[in-house]
Amino acid sequence: MKKLVILLIILLVLFIAWISPASNSSDSFVSSVTTSELEDEDNYVFDPQIIQAILPISEESSASVEIPSVVSLPNVDPASQGFSVYATSPGITIYSQEATYLLVIDLNQAGIRALHNATGDVLGPGIWDGNDTAFKSKALGDYLSQGGNENFACAFNGQFFKMVKYPTGLAAPLKANGEIITYGWETKFHKGEKLMLEVWPDRTRITPLDKNRFENSDAVDIITGLTALANKKPKSVVGRTFVGTHGESTLMVLVSPSSNQRQMESTLKSLGAEVIMMLDGGGSTQLSCRISGSEQVLRYSERLIPQAVYVYSH
Repeated sequence: MKKLVILLIILLVLFIAWISPASNSSDSFVSSVTTSELEDEDNYVFDPQIIQAILPISEESSASVEIPSVVSLPNVDPASQGFSVYATSPGITIYSQEATYLLVIDLNQAGIRALHNATGDVLGPGIWDGNDTAFKSKALGDYLSQGGNENFACAFNGQFFKMVKYPTGLAAPLKANGEIITYGWETKFHKGEKLMLEVWPDRTRITPLDKNRFENSDAVDIITGLTALANKKPKSVVGRTFVGTHGESTLMVLVSPSSNQRQMESTLKSLGAEVIMMLDGGGSTQLSCRISGSEQVLRYSERLIPQAVYVYSH
């Protein structure tokens, strides 16, 4: 009996000695994985477009959702990306690359205005129990004149609208000169993909569009659009107008006659854009500028539009 007990003790000791290295190895593996994960988190750059896709905002929700802070990218000389200076004025520089134009706007020395041609009539109910206001369309050159008489200014196409109806309506809300102009009509599509460009006299930012944020924002103007990769025929090579922000004082506007959405997003990111928003495109893509008091049509389209964006040098 004693021999059996001794044998069992010996076997138990051998078993403990055998499993100890495996246990140590397992602890080492867990520690290694944890360290790697922490290193990845330390170097992770939050992409607001991805966050927006992960945390979609319901059209009916009034919850305020914050975009996480983004690691700032260094300022990049557009010349390093193939652009050359076309014209410049305090606060605004226009760059060109063949038929593509880039506007870099410093809101410390320049301003932004949302322009529109609302009639005051109501087409029907809009989102969030607001009104879907009627708009008539007009040429971009008329918006350039409507914006003001600054010696250096540009106008470009703005929000998405309904092509098959006239007077037309905007797809999403618009605020101009401190007044909510319309709530828009589009409720079925692009859930979680809508963004808004809030504009103050000296700063701007792009945030997710929701009822609470839109109605309670103290921004003077709010222009709405979509995330860079929203489903607007993303692979099609057509006219595109995108805007991007770097910090709160720099706005970039990229107008291209023939790009897909990924190319537009990639170009703006390479220039330092932290958050990107897509405006109307296709045949609506157009850009006109007043340079030294003389109007120049940089991207022509015969399409009349109901809403535009005006930028000007102080």
